[in-house]
Amino acid sequence: MVLIRKKVQCVEEMKPPTTKKEVRQLLGFLGFFSYFRIYIHDFAAIAHTITELTKKDVPNQITWTSDHQQALNKLKACLCNATKLHVVEYGKPCRILVDASGIAVGCCLIQWDEKGIEKPIAFASSKLTATQTKRSTIECEAYAVMFALRKFCNFVFGARIHIFSDHNPLLYLKESAPKSAKLTRWALGLQGFDIIWSYRPGSKNQAADCLSRLG
Repeated sequence: MVLIRKKVQCVEEMKPPTTKKEVRQLLGFLGFFSYFRIYIHDFAAIAHTITELTKKDVPNQITWTSDHQQALNKLKACLCNATKLHVVEYGKPCRILVDASGIAVGCCLIQWDEKGIEKPIAFASSKLTATQTKRSTIECEAYAVMFALRKFCNFVFGARIHIFSDHNPLLYLKESAPKSAKLTRWALGLQGFDIIWSYRPGSKNQAADCLSRLG
């Protein structure tokens, strides 16, 4: 039970949105819960109360009520329950979606079933320290990858890992490692994994983006 909770703790503790933009990150077409909507029965009906907050006549700074919180709690419960149905298949290919914002990093671990449908395995996020927030964007993205690999190491070690990011931290680390002992350690750490890097623009990486902003 402890392991299961750690897999979804950042979702359970997700803070409610305060602006229309954050609502869209949660529930928009490519939003966090929308990405996994196949696992949320009656998604549109549950999310309706919250998506109403994106209407034109609603102020950008939204008013969050108990009805909105109840709907969010139900969405979180449905997604967390979905992860309990999916046991990681060790050694089989997996996908990690990663993102870094100015305040935190977020990541999602996914595998596929026999029909090719994505299965949510685990989620994680971590706030950046005051020192970390001063890093460049690409360095924060590289840190997000390192955080994800450390967090999910027991699940993904020995498997081929497809990492989706809106930057190419591997290229950055290769070019910058000689200039920094820290980046050299990161670059060496990556050599222990079988990684395929894939670019995914931020607008299509909302599942991880949301965790890095609302986690």
